[in-house]
Amino acid sequence: FICNAPSEWDSTHNETRFARLLDEGGFYHGNRKGYEDFLKYLKELQFWDVTGLPAGQKLWFFHPLAFIRHFRKCGWLSKGELSQIYDESTYTALGKTGEQYRELYRGAINAVFRKYRIHDPMRSAHFFGQCAIESYHMMVVRESSTAIGKAVKTNHPSIIPELNGYFRSPAATPIDETYFSQYDGNINLGNTDPGDGIKFRGRGFKQLTGRYNYSEYWIYRGWLDRKSYDHTWFKKKEGNNFKPGPKINNPEFIGNDTYSCVDIAGFFCVHTALQKAADHGISESVSRAVTKIVNPYDVKSPPLRWRETQNSYRALGDQT
Repeated sequence: FICNAPSEWDSTHNETRFARLLDEGGFYHGNRKGYEDFLKYLKELQFWDVTGLPAGQKLWFFHPLAFIRHFRKCGWLSKGELSQIYDESTYTALGKTGEQYRELYRGAINAVFRKYRIHDPMRSAHFFGQCAIESYHMMVVRESSTAIGKAVKTNHPSIIPELNGYFRSPAATPIDETYFSQYDGNINLGNTDPGDGIKFRGRGFKQLTGRYNYSEYWIYRGWLDRKSYDHTWFKKKEGNNFKPGPKINNPEFIGNDTYSCVDIAGFFCVHTALQKAADHGISESVSRAVTKIVNPYDVKSPPLRWRETQNSYRALGDQT
């Protein structure tokens, strides 16, 4: 990490230092004139002889590449870096600014990336590529009961913070309730009670949906004791009714709390094979494999998810 070497600005050892450029395979192999022109130009840039310091001595340096590699492990995205992830025109078209969403979640994104080891360029590129669709470029962390673009532009009640209980600030309209009632009685989601559809609608960067998935996340965060209910309540009935399931009275919290919004997506990443799939690269086939894990029923968005993944990798990866 720390090396002892002559200064690049000292011309004393130019011939020795750069002689390998003439070797076979070197940049100036077979081009002596080009090599001499290079040395002449190099010396014009070097200034050690006017510093008053002894020529030819070695100095201690942080090795530049080692320095960069080491600090890149931090993985902490700055305001400027995060601003490169999504195209600003996506926001301006809806009368918004990207910064209002990026800065709302940036601290949580960085914390979650460290917690789940997502800060690798490929993993983080897939994360942002998928979230571009799942959370509409971080603008929508609550499932909308109308077209997403329209909902953002008009601040539709279904996507704004739920500050007085789930979908009560302002209250859901009959149209909203009808939309979310499609999830009522969906046993695959664990929605066994009337109203579970709207209560446990999609929330967070990875749209956590259904009473079963909520209960798993609640247990993971320590907010719910798994022993407090029969884990297979949605598979067993008492007469014509299901056995009592998990009691979650404040499901809206994960949409209102910025950390939980992002943490849900991180939780999903490590509780599925998503990161293993993402580690295979940024190709279209890999993006489709990741998409199949995130949302296997969405057949229209895979090209968009791949495009956003590529765009993210251009900002986060080593290649342009």
